Amino acid sequence: MPVDPLKCLEFFAGIGGFHFSLQKVCSNFEVLAAFDINTVTNSIYRANFQDTNLLQRNIQALSAEYLDKFCADLWLLSPPCQPFTRRGVKKDLKDRRCDGFKSLCTQLGLMKNPPRYLILENVCGFEKSDAHDFFCGTLTGARFAFEEFILSPLQIGIPNSRPRYYLLARRDSETADFKGELCTEFPKELGLDRFRTCSVAEFIENNVDDCTNDLNLSTLAQTISGLDLVASPSKQTACFTKSYSVYLKGSGSLLVTAPELQTEAPKEQILKLLESANELEKQALISSFGLRFFTWREVASLLGFPKSFTKPKEISNKQMYHAFGNSISIYVVSALLKYLLRNNSIIKSTF
Repeated sequence: MPVDPLKCLEFFAGIGGFHFSLQKVCSNFEVLAAFDINTVTNSIYRANFQDTNLLQRNIQALSAEYLDKFCADLWLLSPPCQPFTRRGVKKDLKDRRCDGFKSLCTQLGLMKNPPRYLILENVCGFEKSDAHDFFCGTLTGARFAFEEFILSPLQIGIPNSRPRYYLLARRDSETADFKGELCTEFPKELGLDRFRTCSVAEFIENNVDDCTNDLNLSTLAQTISGLDLVASPSKQTACFTKSYSVYLKGSGSLLVTAPELQTEAPKEQILKLLESANELEKQALISSFGLRFFTWREVASLLGFPKSFTKPKEISNKQMYHAFGNSISIYVVSALLKYLLRNNSIIKSTF
């Protein structure tokens, strides 16, 4: 007997990370609509999901009556993280960028036909915010049970540090096993404790275009001690932010390509080589290390985007880095979706 597709709505859809996650774990689903106001990310989303109803609309304009008409089973949300970031001013609910999320929470509480499932992703720190408390209050009022996590792809063998906050909510008869507490480990039911740790080598491209153009030797000589440097055998990369390729420090890892530096921790060897060098000698040595940025395709792979992922011609590499910095880890989200929907027959046995 045919199974009805899981009907989904994507809010703050970005470049489609949730959509790709659904593809990874669900055998039968339909994204009824995806909402985002950003023209750049919408261009990327549209290039990858040409048949999806992508709506460039302000989420504040969506009423409970409008949302009820979709009869969606699952909501997927990744609201703007800037009001809660460690480096931001943390205006929380007072930040105008939080208005869309605040409005969506209000409308969810007014709906006659709310979704059965919901997943939200945001930065660490969201769990301590007023927005979090407002959202959880809305969920409780709408009779959702929910479970919260702080997880990173490193925990399942992916060589990328990206700790993020996740909330899974469900309103049905199967909520008794939802713990209602903040977890820092993947659910045991997923069996992810038997993962294989990957190296960076599995995610890098051969014969890439020049990714060294924006690397200034003088700047590198002054800042290299504070940079994250990795090589093919490395088992970890730093979190790639929206500032990757614009700023060096704190925005993501640089790849060391020199053959003689292919160790799991090349930075230690590099700093020893530079220890007694003067400024000009440092620059000459650094030029021999083969340092480069990760390509946007490599960043995409580290986040779990498939090889079929497309970059529109009109979108620059820097815009791609910016978009990925605001996106999600498909590795983590697909695992959590499998857990959230675990008793649903549309879940693939392997993913």
